[in-house]
Amino acid sequence: MATRMTMQTLAMLLSRFERQTVIDLTGLNGYYEFKLEYTPEYRAGKADEPPGPTIFTAVQEQLGLRLEKRKGPIDVLVIERAEQVPVEN
Repeated sequence: MATRMTMQTLAMLLSRFERQTVIDLTGLNGYYEFKLEYTPEYRAGKADEPPGPTIFTAVQEQLGLRLEKRKGPIDVLVIERAEQVPVEN
């Protein structure tokens, strides 16, 4: 259950949960309250749990939104090198 969540925040959380980039293209502003129930792909094959809807089905049926797989440009931050700076005690 989420309260006072923006669509941009929802997209960010879905990205983290599903380990895929999700970009908000809804154009919806403001805050929303909703409940989203689905079975993550990495748990879908577990025999001890009843299967639930996929993230795609859940978002469409429960929120009235649609997730689409697309290819396109996204901004990426690349860190080429990192060094530990010694800290005096």
